[in-house]
Amino acid sequence: RYEHSTGREAVLEMLHAIVIKFPKAIIDEHSQTIFVHLVVCLANDYDNKVRSMTGAAVKLLIGHVSPHSLHSILEYSLSWYLGGK
Repeated sequence: RYEHSTGREAVLEMLHAIVIKFPKAIIDEHSQTIFVHLVVCLANDYDNKVRSMTGAAVKLLIGHVSPHSLHSILEYSLSWYLGGK
């Protein structure tokens, strides 16, 4: 919700560091919340660099969660795609 794109970029850089450095159990616990916020940013941000960084953050998150958390994220995505939520 930063007005300037540089603030949003800084948040995404911090999120990148968190996903890399925090224990997998912590990332798993919060993965759906992080994913939902990233998807909202990806859909609504007007800055190309921020959208690109957001896509990279989604990819990083998906690569760092357990199979169970990944399954939950994919089910959530499928429900959006099918219009369920």
